[in-house]
Amino acid sequence: MPVLDLFKSVDKAARDRLAALVDKMLGLKRREHEEPNPQVQTVIARQIGAVGKDEGAA
Repeated sequence: MPVLDLFKSVDKAARDRLAALVDKMLGLKRREHEEPNPQVQTVIARQIGAVGKDEGAA
């Protein structure tokens, strides 16, 4: 994994995007875990998968 130089705006932006992605995925995983309805859990799991695919394409 490359080392990020946070003094470079490009590296800082990449780090900020990664941190935002992690926050979003952790929030979705928390919601999925707390949700009692299996159908809603499936919807949230699909959202988690979509977040990963969207970021991978970018």
